Amino acid sequence: MIRSFPSRFWSHYRHRAAFSPTMQDLESPRELSGWVDAIVAIAATLLVLDLRLPEHSRGGLGHALAAERQHYAAYALGYVLVVLGWINTKRLLRYLIGVDYYLTLMVILTNGAWTLSPFAVGTLASAGHDVHDLSIAVRLMSGIITGSMIIWACAVTYASRRGLWQPGLDETTRAIWIPGSQLVWIVPAAAFAASYLSPYAALGLVVLYALIAAMPVPGRLETAERRDHIADPPRSEGGS
Repeated sequence: MIRSFPSRFWSHYRHRAAFSPTMQDLESPRELSGWVDAIVAIAATLLVLDLRLPEHSRGGLGHALAAERQHYAAYALGYVLVVLGWINTKRLLRYLIGVDYYLTLMVILTNGAWTLSPFAVGTLASAGHDVHDLSIAVRLMSGIITGSMIIWACAVTYASRRGLWQPGLDETTRAIWIPGSQLVWIVPAAAFAASYLSPYAALGLVVLYALIAAMPVPGRLETAERRDHIADPPRSEGGS
């Protein structure tokens, strides 16, 4: 019997994840890290370009700016989410000895949510005067985050299955950051569900997600000379 494509793909995925990585299998995270930097720069720029000076009469600038406070709050939230995504992606790449095709693809798909950030933020900013519209806007934003974080959890799980973590990664990071990364999608998923009941509660959960993503990780790489990229092996100590 001919196996379906999803079954064959999943079997190949599990087969690849079962092997320990070798230098020949992996690429340096450097190029992927540069791609991430470029996407963040573009997304942040598009967010800023969406800000406009509101129309106002003479002497009414303060009132006009205050009337746009929801737009500015939505921009700030979107910017924070993009920055936190960038920080955690850079952290992931720093913790890895290298990346293969599948992990690269998952990181790219995860960060693809940033390209939708200006649209999601613009929708949220324009929906403040109607509860129904606000529910849809929050649902859109939380749905984008949820999808992105599910792929992120798959990427972290795949890295663990393949043994791609740096050997000097300490137990605190392994015990907190890795499991947290695998479960973080639950919060935006709860926001998506809550948007059907209360858009304000759902928005609060999105803010909670941002706070969780912003939490510092106390762990560190304990190697004497950390290998950030497999293409740059540690230099010899010489006679020291």
